[in-house]
Amino acid sequence: MGLAFRYFRSAVAEVYYDPFRTILINVRWFVPTLPALLILLILLSPVQTASTTEATLLEASEDAAALLTPAVLAFPILLALMILAGPATAALYSVTHEFVRGELLEPTRFRAAFRRYFWSGARLAATNVAAGTLLLLNAWFYLTIGIPGVGLLSIVFFYLLVVWFALQPYLFPLLVEFDQPVRRIWRNAFFLVMDNLGLTLGLLIVRGIVLLVAGVLFIIVVPLFLAVLLAYIDNRAVTEAIDRYREAGRVFS
Repeated sequence: MGLAFRYFRSAVAEVYYDPFRTILINVRWFVPTLPALLILLILLSPVQTASTTEATLLEASEDAAALLTPAVLAFPILLALMILAGPATAALYSVTHEFVRGELLEPTRFRAAFRRYFWSGARLAATNVAAGTLLLLNAWFYLTIGIPGVGLLSIVFFYLLVVWFALQPYLFPLLVEFDQPVRRIWRNAFFLVMDNLGLTLGLLIVRGIVLLVAGVLFIIVVPLFLAVLLAYIDNRAVTEAIDRYREAGRVFS
């Protein structure tokens, strides 16, 4: 767990000592990703659950279903926007990955990486967003449906949502490290989660802290620092983990 906080301190130091280039890279990620972020805010916006105090269970279920309507309509739009947000995220991780591997931090490499990972980044982002959104909507729906016993299914989906969140630090670093098919990236990310539980727990806590700060200071943190800070942390965590496997003679592919 301590490794995750070391990676966090290192990422903050990189941003602090080289703010111009890190901000430039983050802005290049933010511009094509902004439409997807706006749709995501619609999906995650607070909703009032249907009250069951004075309503029948059927009415409560209808109210919960009505609250899901905007999210259902926004979902395909969000997936379509991954055609820009996915490659932009992959490009950001590629540039910071090269830096972690000892190369210079060059924002000019962003465009070439965007083209290189255009389709693979879009596919990975689309499957990632689809999985997270469907898990979240299912968890919320079963929590608010108001039918005795059925609401327990929300616990299962909340658990799966935690697993999905734990996979996030590993996905795009694996894409730029190995340039693998999306299905193999998901498989290897799940392996890293299960085989490095201490590191995963630390990354979960660090990611939660960063996203909490980003939620409070959205206008400042998200456009300027958020993605590049997470990319530094995730790339260091994954590259060092992979190097440990290689030193131990374990094939990672």
